[in-house]
Amino acid sequence: MTNDSPPIVNSYSVHEDQLKWFDVPLVAGGKAALLHGDPTKAGTVVLRFKFPPNRQTPPHRHPYAEYTTILSGKVYYGEGEKFDASNPEIGKAGTFAIVPAGQAHFVWTLDEEAIVQLQFEGPSKTIFVDRADEPEHK
Repeated sequence: MTNDSPPIVNSYSVHEDQLKWFDVPLVAGGKAALLHGDPTKAGTVVLRFKFPPNRQTPPHRHPYAEYTTILSGKVYYGEGEKFDASNPEIGKAGTFAIVPAGQAHFVWTLDEEAIVQLQFEGPSKTIFVDRADEPEHK
């Protein structure tokens, strides 16, 4: 006999005042807060990121798809192995975007902070197009 019941998951909430922000090496001055999961292990991970004004990420990719919702501010997005701000996709609050696994991409902000929520299947891994951009090489 098989049990076709879904697994039991305990409901929970994370409130803004409960977030524990930590530094993000991908973006100078950037912060992240873990909402769900463990980025070092397999399974669903949900993070919230704060991107300061006038910051950018170097071109990078991940071995998993990223699901992103912009909560506030504007995020500029480009694809490719070289940073090129000439033809951005511009997302504002409420925008949902999917970056496919393996797609080289980069993001940046202009004159305002942006907050995004990101979901992926862990473990977390960032692969920089240029190894010189890796935090341990700076």
